[in-house]
Amino acid sequence: MSGTWGQAIYMFEFGILTDNQTFINHGVKIIEDSIIKINNSKVSCSLSNGLAGFGWLINYLIKNDFIDEDSIDVLRPSHPYLLNFAGQTIKDGNYDYLHGALGTGIYLLSGLEDLTLTIGLENLVQQLNLLCIKGPKYTGKWTFYDYNGRHNGQINTSLSHGMASIILFLCEAFKAQIAPSICLELIERAVNFYHSICQNTDIDKCFFPDMLYTDQNNTKKKSRLAWCYGDLGIGWALLEASAILNDSSTYDLAMAIFLYSANRRSLPDNEVYDAGFCHGTAGIAHIFHMVYQKTADLNCKDAARFWINKTLSFSSSKNAIVDHTPFSTISGTSSPLLGEIGLLEGMAGIGMVLLNSICSSKTNWDSCLLLSSLK
Repeated sequence: MSGTWGQAIYMFEFGILTDNQTFINHGVKIIEDSIIKINNSKVSCSLSNGLAGFGWLINYLIKNDFIDEDSIDVLRPSHPYLLNFAGQTIKDGNYDYLHGALGTGIYLLSGLEDLTLTIGLENLVQQLNLLCIKGPKYTGKWTFYDYNGRHNGQINTSLSHGMASIILFLCEAFKAQIAPSICLELIERAVNFYHSICQNTDIDKCFFPDMLYTDQNNTKKKSRLAWCYGDLGIGWALLEASAILNDSSTYDLAMAIFLYSANRRSLPDNEVYDAGFCHGTAGIAHIFHMVYQKTADLNCKDAARFWINKTLSFSSSKNAIVDHTPFSTISGTSSPLLGEIGLLEGMAGIGMVLLNSICSSKTNWDSCLLLSSLK
């Protein structure tokens, strides 16, 4: 999602919308250059910046008739590497969505015409079942595989790296009938776990902490407002799970999260420093927009509009799109980082959210961000 392939999504979408072949040609050039780079250098297997991400992009472009179906042939040689990566990383406990097994799983789910991919996905679900710590009251949780490759007993609740992404992956696997009975059990257990750790918003100012530690004194109760961490991503996972489980109490919890979050509008209080999708205003706006599309809740519509306006306010020029002056984005800190072009932290993600806010895309470009279905 970082780098040029996010830019390719924007070029194709904007080119089709405006009937401008120049943008489409630029998108094609990005794809051609990416294929050359993959063939001539060592590339990771991750979704965020590797083969799984590029594979998802090709499947997305084919399904939306941006490129020819024959382009699928460029992906097949990578399948053994991706299956091996997914199988090994999940055995190690590294389910991380952006950098580990689940991101690769999302690519595999996007191309299920290959039977070997189905077998690999069944193994992924079975390994998630083995890793699940099953507790009382039909709960389930997964410890976090941190960035140093260790399990310290922490529970990461987030969408980007934690349990919310497990729920959303399992929802997609269930829809594809990949080990459906196991998927249903794990979804229900994870949802019950979230119900069990709900905080008092009057005291903690949010529903869930970002991380739960074995030493509860280390748990930071307040979480940010963003796609990556905090209540919004968890709320989206619970909303999707409520439909799979036909569970009204989980739907009610999800909507309570969104309605409370719709009134969280202070940027410094909610750790919002930039316009980017991952941890900035664009991602917040898009989640509220998607909730409005799904539920017709007017509070979410109003919140989406608020955060779109905040996104525009981060532009370093009133003519940013015309004169190519970038929006201010950051990379995990409050220090401005100008010139990022990717979907996750840069201009491509901001551009797609702005496009989607004025003419809702009929494509599922945000499925790589777990915000729409793959099918």
